[in-house]
Amino acid sequence: MYFDDPTLMFAVTVVGAANAVVLVWGALLGACRQPLLYWAAANGLAALAASMVLILAESGSPWLGPLFNSFFLLGHACWLVGTLHFFGRRVAAGPLAALLILSIVATVWLGVVSPDRALRIFLAASTAAILRLFSAIVLLRFSGTFGRRAVALAVALVMLIDAGVLALHAHIGLAGVVPLITGSEQNDPFILTWITMLLSTAVATPLLMLLALSRLLDDLKRSAHYDSLTGLPNRRGFFERIGPLLEQGRRQGQTGSVLVVDIDRFKHLNDRFGHAMGDEVLCVMGAVLNDVLRGVDTAVRWGGEEFCALLPDTGGSGAYAGAERIRAEFSRRCRAIPALAEVPMSVSIGVASGRWNEVDFDTLQHRADAALYAAKHGGRDRTVLAGAETVAC
Repeated sequence: MYFDDPTLMFAVTVVGAANAVVLVWGALLGACRQPLLYWAAANGLAALAASMVLILAESGSPWLGPLFNSFFLLGHACWLVGTLHFFGRRVAAGPLAALLILSIVATVWLGVVSPDRALRIFLAASTAAILRLFSAIVLLRFSGTFGRRAVALAVALVMLIDAGVLALHAHIGLAGVVPLITGSEQNDPFILTWITMLLSTAVATPLLMLLALSRLLDDLKRSAHYDSLTGLPNRRGFFERIGPLLEQGRRQGQTGSVLVVDIDRFKHLNDRFGHAMGDEVLCVMGAVLNDVLRGVDTAVRWGGEEFCALLPDTGGSGAYAGAERIRAEFSRRCRAIPALAEVPMSVSIGVASGRWNEVDFDTLQHRADAALYAAKHGGRDRTVLAGAETVAC
């Protein structure tokens, strides 16, 4: 099959530009915005580099090669940065910027000031191969942290192939046998590079878009079941999780308990310190419930500053003890917040227990809510067990 440089450059330009538009559109939808914008920039830079060579190849300008190399390297850097952001990894901005600046300055020097085409091609291709290799390593290393591992591995394979071809191109370039780009001859070294570049834009980009959309769907599913601020289940997620526990409790005649927890004087906290501090305290409460409760227990942000928890196979005394641990731990963690060091923060908790073959969840929740009401009217910062006279301060 016959390929020529202009045809492949035109294909890279069209595919790169189309991918950039699609990726920007995906970012506007909110699907992994930052990674998609970097990947869009990578495709756009590839399209710009290819179109520039396509239009100016006959001009003979000494700037053509260095400009192409610069756009080419910036595009590969955007691939890497976008991939790191996708997996939530830190970007080593200093070393990456230093590598790019040195490489771009060197390619300009070797293309315009002291022309050495072989060395310039070697330097640009080697740097691009390194960037591509790091992108593949990131995908291979962290693909297991994401549900679509097979897709991530497919993208990594494309990146590795690209890195290998670039390394080969660097080797050929250093030998000084890379011919000039023409429109009529079968230019094998450049043909291979253009085909690989086209493969990266035409295959890897849609796969990355699929990864981003998959993550968006996962985030949407999570947001439908979890509170975005505290990370606890919302009511929908809570009831889905406790359904099997309640059914098991009814079959086995188990005793279960419900806690209703309310942060004391929360409105006063918001008025004095602002809603940002209120959000921080809500997050503290969510963390306390996650850390203090057992793995079989389930907590939920019931609404506003009120929380609820189901404790399966737990009687009144056990639930009361757990509530006291929550109360103490919440106060301790709030004191560790500098702005609240001198502000006493506390919670009031209502506890209700019963056998699941005799009462349902709603009944126990209402009893626990009534116990919470008693705790509030008893002076706050205490736990009240429904049906008992004992009040702990």
